[in-house]
Amino acid sequence: PRRAQLQRLQQDAQEFLRFLMDWLHIEINRKTRKTPNIMSLSGNRMSADNLERLR
Repeated sequence: PRRAQLQRLQQDAQEFLRFLMDWLHIEINRKTRKTPNIMSLSGNRMSADNLERLR
């Protein structure tokens, strides 16, 4: 009985970590896509293409 309980807790922890890693992956990808390419900026102004890409 004790071993089965520990296995369930380990499985719950693994499922939580999998969920957390999936969420982090999605958030990181979403944030990096919205970051403008600093080399393509002209001074402090963004081009219309860069502004459109951020939307």
